[in-house]
Amino acid sequence: MGASSANSIKKADPLPHPGIFMTWLDYKTRNITIVDEIKLNHLFSGHYVDIVKDGKEARFNKDSIFGYEDEKGKDYRFYKIYDDEYQILENLDMVIYVTYSPTHVPKGISQPMMPYFYFSKSPTSEIIPLTRSNLINAYPENHNFHHELEDEFKSGMPVSTYDEANKMFRVNYLLHLSKTKSE
Repeated sequence: MGASSANSIKKADPLPHPGIFMTWLDYKTRNITIVDEIKLNHLFSGHYVDIVKDGKEARFNKDSIFGYEDEKGKDYRFYKIYDDEYQILENLDMVIYVTYSPTHVPKGISQPMMPYFYFSKSPTSEIIPLTRSNLINAYPENHNFHHELEDEFKSGMPVSTYDEANKMFRVNYLLHLSKTKSE
């Protein structure tokens, strides 16, 4: 079930379609293989994703595809931990992701989902927890970025803060700012 022009759409189509991105380049160019249904298989078949298209089922190893877009238009990347799909929140100078896990609460009470934020330097690089120390380690030569991070987050503000004024995550704004300062 490969991507062909009849099975793929480009970003120009404004309606979200559930589908898979076979490669990161497909994600980048918004070349999505549309499907009728995506089954993520979190339990016993966790390494696989099953898709249904035109009544036919196909199974893919999660290692063999980049990710998928759900019916709401949200993009996800598969990466190492097969029970988690990393929702791509922002793809700028760095990629910001989120996963949701239930918090630990007493039996019988619904478990609220807690967001956990991650980042990668590119859509194909390692996904690591979004912390100030991980950001500094990921960009060891960018001392302007280190200083911006220290100044911005010294008061305890979370590094996952979204910057409404600039319409991006604050760490992406600071990384972009630090790169323009060094030019």
